[in-house]
Amino acid sequence: MLNTVNIRITSVLKEVQKFLNNPVVKPTIKKIIGIANVIFGIWAVYDLIDSARRGTLWSNKKETLINVIEISARVSVIGLALSTWPGSVLVGRVATAIFGDKLLLSWFGPNLNFATTPWHPRHVVSIVSVAMGVPALVYEVYLGVKSFFSDSKTGSTLKERVLYVINTFNVLTSRAALHCGNALMRRILV
Repeated sequence: MLNTVNIRITSVLKEVQKFLNNPVVKPTIKKIIGIANVIFGIWAVYDLIDSARRGTLWSNKKETLINVIEISARVSVIGLALSTWPGSVLVGRVATAIFGDKLLLSWFGPNLNFATTPWHPRHVVSIVSVAMGVPALVYEVYLGVKSFFSDSKTGSTLKERVLYVINTFNVLTSRAALHCGNALMRRILV
């Protein structure tokens, strides 16, 4: 009985993986996620500038760690937006206009896959942004567990909750997370 269930689950997962790695579906999903990340990145830039302008970027009412987590989450969202397909196209055009194609190519080399050129700025920004977003992701999970097991509210404002949800989406749909998930599925389903 358990073996039959295991075989069925494996079969379904193989079909899902096959569908998601389809040459038409995979780039489409990546572009949709990239566009969402860029929209969230624009919001994070606006929020960062607005908070700095109003003097609320660093709140003395919050613990230092929470201030650092929130700023780190904003920077993470912006970095992940820049490392997505639409973000990297925009950054590439601006950088090419300023420095020139040949100079950029001599500095960084071609933008190939991570296994070939892990030092490329797009890959470095992506990995650093994911690392900067992980503390906010852990804090979001903590707030969720805390509110689930207690009657009290978490004390976060709507703006803070939105930041944490956007950060969670960006970290879980980042290039690094999707690549790791795909590699894990390939290992499990061999």
